[in-house]
Amino acid sequence: MTDEFDPFTPETGLIDDFDFTVDSSWFTTDASYNDGETLLLKLSGPTDNPENPEVTLQYSCGNGWEASDGGKVAVREDGKKRRFNQSSGIWKLVEAAMEAGAGDVLRKRGTPMEASMWAGLKFHMKRVEQGEGQYKTTRPLPVSFLGVAGEGSTGSAPASQAPAATPSAPAATNGSGLSKVLEVKLKKLARESASHEDFIAAAFDLDGVDGNADAERAVVDEDWFLAAKG
Repeated sequence: MTDEFDPFTPETGLIDDFDFTVDSSWFTTDASYNDGETLLLKLSGPTDNPENPEVTLQYSCGNGWEASDGGKVAVREDGKKRRFNQSSGIWKLVEAAMEAGAGDVLRKRGTPMEASMWAGLKFHMKRVEQGEGQYKTTRPLPVSFLGVAGEGSTGSAPASQAPAATPSAPAATNGSGLSKVLEVKLKKLARESASHEDFIAAAFDLDGVDGNADAERAVVDEDWFLAAKG
């Protein structure tokens, strides 16, 4: 049964109830979220919503986590082997994806600490309200697993058919889709950065990067960074 339209309920103003394909997945921080102190998993890709044809979604990893290997992996700052907390945004995402039918595919692809686990997966997403009081929030979560991009709609594929993990770093854009001004700033920052991780951290502080899917793809792509660095 489909949800009935109720004019006596509010809207969040954010994208809701949409099909989503994960084109890019990476771990990073964001100055606009907890002053950049909390590690996030970001998922970027196309939707079936004409008003928001492409989105970048983010899910917090909780305290004590940091990105490694250019954003491909999440590791504990203290070096200990731990799992994500059950109240973290990323665990809510994993839990919802498994309940939606993607459990076998996810387990075949790696662990929730590897961003590549999400690349190419397709879901129907709905915005879900979670938390209480001042901590109440809404986040888009999977409600149906629609298969893997390039393999047709499969539902929850048997483990034997689950694809191998694909790289989490987005394909190189070489500046495609970036404004010339922003491209110049990013290339200058790349030349001044000691490492790709340093570049990622600094790049998201530049105006026009956060929320710009093309810019974010270039920033987390190590090949783009190395080419820009020269």
